[in-house]
Amino acid sequence: MFLTRSDADIPPVLLWHLRQNRSLHEELIVLTIRTAPVPRVDKTKRLLIKELAPNIWRINVTFGFMMHPDVPAILVSASESGCRVNLSDVTYYVGHSTVVHRQDGKGIPRWQQAIYATIARNSLDVADVLELPEDRTVELGRHVAI
Repeated sequence: MFLTRSDADIPPVLLWHLRQNRSLHEELIVLTIRTAPVPRVDKTKRLLIKELAPNIWRINVTFGFMMHPDVPAILVSASESGCRVNLSDVTYYVGHSTVVHRQDGKGIPRWQQAIYATIARNSLDVADVLELPEDRTVELGRHVAI
């Protein structure tokens, strides 16, 4: 399973994985989680599942801002709704960005870059927020120059 913010295209985490491993898993899920500007989203309107190709799924989930996303529970709901994936063998791939200063001199001032870097470093870990199991989560990192 590859978590992404994008509703379309190939997630960056999936591209990084393909570049490094030069292979694709037999079963693949691309998951996007959105937060709606309402406290709660009805369960019947929360989950959108689409099979893009055989064994390649895109799942879009919408939660209200007072709700707590639980990715393993989302997978169980998706499985009950027709997404045929072996839930006992899921690996979660998550992207992680580290803010760095641009070397070409066109970046923001260093003091602003330091603020962004501090905020990113002190933010909650996405695996903890989304209830991802530690022993099955892979975090792929990249530097983002600003």
